[in-house]
Amino acid sequence: MSVEVQFSVYDGDPQSSTEAQTLSTFSCTLLETDENKGLSLRLRKNGEKLSKLRKRASDFCFLRILGEGAYSTVYLAKELNGGQTQAIKVVQKDFVIRHQKLAATVREKHVLASLTYERGGHPFVTRLYCTFHDPERLYFVTDVAHHGELMVALNRLGSFDVCVCQFYAAEIVAALEFIHKYGVVHRDVKPDNILLRKNGHIMLTDFGSAQVYDESLFVDYLEENDSLFQIRNLRQFRKLTEMPTSSNTSSSIESDEQLIGSESTRRATFVGTAQYVSPEMLRGDEVGPPCDYWALGAIVFQMISGLAPFRAINDFHLMNKIQKLDFTFPPNFPDIAKDFVSKLLVLDPATRLGSSNLNELKCHEFFSGIKWEHVTDMKPPNISLSVSAGIVEAEATTTNAIEPGLNERALNRLMNLSLMEVEPSKQPSLSSEILNVAVDIPSDMVELFKMDKKAMAVRQRKLEKQRKENPYHLFVQDNLIIRSGFIDKKKGLFSRRRMFLLTEGPHLFYVDPNNMELKGEVPWSPCMRTEVKNFRSFFVHTPKRIYYLFDPESRAVEWCKAIEQVKLRYADKIAESYARAIKDGTFGMNKFKKSSNYFGDKRKKSGESDKNGE
Repeated sequence: MSVEVQFSVYDGDPQSSTEAQTLSTFSCTLLETDENKGLSLRLRKNGEKLSKLRKRASDFCFLRILGEGAYSTVYLAKELNGGQTQAIKVVQKDFVIRHQKLAATVREKHVLASLTYERGGHPFVTRLYCTFHDPERLYFVTDVAHHGELMVALNRLGSFDVCVCQFYAAEIVAALEFIHKYGVVHRDVKPDNILLRKNGHIMLTDFGSAQVYDESLFVDYLEENDSLFQIRNLRQFRKLTEMPTSSNTSSSIESDEQLIGSESTRRATFVGTAQYVSPEMLRGDEVGPPCDYWALGAIVFQMISGLAPFRAINDFHLMNKIQKLDFTFPPNFPDIAKDFVSKLLVLDPATRLGSSNLNELKCHEFFSGIKWEHVTDMKPPNISLSVSAGIVEAEATTTNAIEPGLNERALNRLMNLSLMEVEPSKQPSLSSEILNVAVDIPSDMVELFKMDKKAMAVRQRKLEKQRKENPYHLFVQDNLIIRSGFIDKKKGLFSRRRMFLLTEGPHLFYVDPNNMELKGEVPWSPCMRTEVKNFRSFFVHTPKRIYYLFDPESRAVEWCKAIEQVKLRYADKIAESYARAIKDGTFGMNKFKKSSNYFGDKRKKSGESDKNGE
């Protein structure tokens, strides 16, 4: 037995206002029995949950890639029955097992479902419409943010006026107040995870690092026969999803014996982006709402000054700065904002503004003029937010000519769409002024290329310092590092975060920062070239492959200029080594594929090789 229904999700109260914005309307069939194990949208009738609807990838046309994370890809998709566009986050199942992401994936599902259905959702928090899975992937269907990330808007403008900063900070506080009220702490609040809706308001997203800090406030959203919600360990996950048992997962932190949601998982582990992570998380202490207030302080600092408060050459030094509260306000930083940020960036979470009473934070002079009871009705500032032309075109696309689902043909089509974007010189985000951004290579480092006696002495001093202080020196064959930074390297459907090391020689190494393992090196050749796609994305073209790279710090232009400058300096040597490699057939071979693990064989079983060659 089934019944055809249509229902809508609103931004606002549709009963109190005829102008409430309709976010989504679904037409679907609700079934009494449903073999699909995923969470589905449901209607309530006198407090009862109706049968869940059946959804699968073939119910959607996947139109384009919206963004990519460390272990997921977000697509813009249009539902065949109803024609509404949604964002669908796709996670590969084998990645979940291989990289110990089971607990995080299930936890994200629990949190989003509870906040959306049990608590009614919030205009400033992303809503989970439904989830489903197939033999290879997990799918999360959520809201679309037409204006993209707050970070992109901030990078485009450099910084915000205080009134603009106040507006976005107030909306972030409202979003945090909602999730904290129901026992959830986000733990990864940053400008990249604050999206801007079509109406200009924010949407807090990416709950992959979220945690339930107070079980008494949290209402779990469970249903009969919802196996993906009830799995407790990897063994059940493999059985449910028909995934083969891998030797790689036998030593997983999330072992078959570890229960998801157990007490041990409430202790803080380092998640999120280092620039916004709180000191208590670095110490491994238990965390609560104050860790999100710390991130709020860092974001307000960045919105006003244009830079994050804590900056360093690598995460090791960055974490030291955070733990020592080593930051300074730039000149002309407004006094009221300075006081607000100073009371949030406090080492002791118990004394952080808002930790004992959120009203203390909301009543700070920084929020003077904000009417908190009407915060969702505030008019967004006019900062000329740009809407991706690709999203506009995709929304206008009819689904007749597009094959539904996410099979191999669809993936190839979506990847080709990404590669066929407008040329960088024609993109609004890549105006002439950013193409003139100075490369972050110190002038004295450039002088080293001259290699006279004075330069050699300077090089030796820098190399000695690097040997003592830089943990990544072990991977660069005793070469001087010219530029380094975390880059998300895409291969296939998903991305992995790597530490990229541009050195003299030249070399461009990339290292797995979690296992401290050298994964490979980008091969140099005379025809090697870089291509800037936008602030975050750039490609490195080599004869045998294209490296798809994404800089979380939005410094793609600087990376490309640095690589091109080094290539020019070593042009003769590159030509010579390339000719030799082509002759002996070794060009592009990954000699680091087996193992370059700093920690030695103790971190691997005897005889085990690296199966994740890059």
